[in-house]
Amino acid sequence: MVQSSRIDELNSSVQFCKGVGEKRAQVLAKKGIKTVWDLLTYQPRGFEDRRTISTVSTLTGETSETLVVRIIAHDFFGRQRFGRFRNVLKIIAADSTGTVSLVCFNRNFLQKLLTVGDTIILFGRFTRKFNEWQTSSFEYEKIGNENNIDESSPHMRRIVPRYEVTKGITESQLRMIIFTAVKKICPVIQEYLPSDMIDRLHLPSLSKALYHFHFPQSEKAQEQSRKRLAFDRLLMMQLVMARIKHRLADMHKGRIYTKKTIIQKFEQSLSFSLTTAQQRVVQEIITDMQSSHPMNRLLQGDVGSGKTLVALITMLFAAENNVQSALMVPTEILARQHVATIQALINTFPVRAEALVGGIRLRERKSLLTDISSGAINIIVGTHALLHNDVAFKNLGLIIIDEQHRFGVMQRAALHEKSSHPDVLVMTATPIPRTLAMSHYGELDISIIDEMPPGRKPVKTTWVRDTDAQGIYDFIRQEINNKQQVFIVYPLVEESDKMELKNAVKMYENFRSTIFSDYSVGMVHGKMKAQEKNEIMQQFSDGSIDILVATTVIEVGVDIPNATIILIEHADRYGIAQLHQLRGRVGRGGKQAHCILMTKPHITETAYSRMQAMIKYTDGFKLADIDMKIRGPGEFLGTRQHGRVVPPPVDLLRDAAILKKAREEAFRIINDDEHLEREENQALKKQFEFEIQQHEALSGA
Repeated sequence: MVQSSRIDELNSSVQFCKGVGEKRAQVLAKKGIKTVWDLLTYQPRGFEDRRTISTVSTLTGETSETLVVRIIAHDFFGRQRFGRFRNVLKIIAADSTGTVSLVCFNRNFLQKLLTVGDTIILFGRFTRKFNEWQTSSFEYEKIGNENNIDESSPHMRRIVPRYEVTKGITESQLRMIIFTAVKKICPVIQEYLPSDMIDRLHLPSLSKALYHFHFPQSEKAQEQSRKRLAFDRLLMMQLVMARIKHRLADMHKGRIYTKKTIIQKFEQSLSFSLTTAQQRVVQEIITDMQSSHPMNRLLQGDVGSGKTLVALITMLFAAENNVQSALMVPTEILARQHVATIQALINTFPVRAEALVGGIRLRERKSLLTDISSGAINIIVGTHALLHNDVAFKNLGLIIIDEQHRFGVMQRAALHEKSSHPDVLVMTATPIPRTLAMSHYGELDISIIDEMPPGRKPVKTTWVRDTDAQGIYDFIRQEINNKQQVFIVYPLVEESDKMELKNAVKMYENFRSTIFSDYSVGMVHGKMKAQEKNEIMQQFSDGSIDILVATTVIEVGVDIPNATIILIEHADRYGIAQLHQLRGRVGRGGKQAHCILMTKPHITETAYSRMQAMIKYTDGFKLADIDMKIRGPGEFLGTRQHGRVVPPPVDLLRDAAILKKAREEAFRIINDDEHLEREENQALKKQFEFEIQQHEALSGA
């Protein structure tokens, strides 16, 4: 791995490994195994201890067991005994204590491979049927005799790895391929981590780690090996992030923030006090902005925790220092709401805030662009409209991106290009577990608002079956009669032939004409034009619509303090994060709010776990941990279809301590030797470049 020829070999196609070839390489590629390194680090799905040899007389049927037996007979049975299988091969084998039957469905070829007189070592789950011990799922290996067992076999007499495979290759074939590759490469592979790091962290050698990752002598050896490989992969990721952060620290933004009297004056003008968490986060941000290098910070805060107020204080601080701010949000509705809120809070301050969205008239747009370019507007809140080429700022120095997961990398970069070394704050109301944040946003400093404003009542969440719909509708009428408003959410816009689910369009018509005909019912969904959606949402905000039937288009960007009920039909179709976001649409006023999760009477165990979590917890960070355990890191971040968020053998659910160590080591190395030029880091540099090459190949796949 440190010698260039060794790196070339590891990065070469798996096709050239013994036992693979062109056709099998295509099969392995479906499991993400494209290079020799992919093969060496392919994660076993589990292990089986096949070290103990049992006898037929000691079989229990409780677990899979290993026998050494001799083939004594073949037989065939037809459909009468074994159902739909026309010809079933039955192989009789025995040891000195009794006989077992190998029932072979669709494996008649074994008649020629296992001939009478052959001695085999056999592993399988044996059950007692028809007054005999049988197994239909088994692995075997031929041996000369019971006293001549090959100890070097990858399949028997050891702790044996189990792998996920795909059509075109068997598990035993893949195991042999990996075994052969590991035996060839491990003895000659060269260590790339500095020796002092290995000693300090008590890590096994790379050679031992790769071997025992697949073929361990004990459970402890396998876990130590996995942790070493996990550390290595996380170290490489953190080296990338440490480099980014190091370069940002060396980058001078060319603007100095000296004035900050406006912050105290603004806080004194409020009718409430900031929470302790908000005060802490504001201080972290201001400290960043006052430093000589650009801020690059992630702000996490649950729905309703007060992120927007923190963003406003940050933008006022920028405005006092003659620096413009751009706040980019995912929807026009949210942009307009933010500006209305901001303007009401700063009407006594010499700061101007405006919205720049797609649905404004040409004359108004031209006027806004002129005022933005002249610096007359201090705070610009907008959607993708901020990215247009004709939008030019006089002195843009602060960029805030709300609900950052709604924007792509290129969109964020395009806004970044409108300024010279800006301070950047990205905000999310989707709490991210700490280990996932460190791995995915490791180049960012992280601030967390982990406290809700006082007086806010937690939303009461209940789970009901759709057989109880009438009672829920009665409850909705009761709330509307008390001058409250209601969201009703559906997963589909229109009827689908593939899914038997209620849809927004049909239920809207049903509610409007029959069930809630006495009330004003509106509808909003993603297929509507932006102007139409904005008009409906404005009517709902004004109170002229009692019930809003919607899809998840309302997941973000809607602030209706008067809404006290959200009914989510087919709630089992949503993940925890989405349910939590939807629940955040209500409870924004002072009255008790309710989130009602409605499903069919029978749902899956996973869906049941989600319903119970939503009922039990209102803390978004707790729900995020549960969500990641249920879905895994890839699906949690929505990256599974684009490749692994972190490559095996990393397990972010249990490797928090390893990630912390990897991060500490990476930042220590980069702060001391950014380009890895020192002699003791040369091997690490070559491996790091190799890993980057691997990552780029995966990203381009």
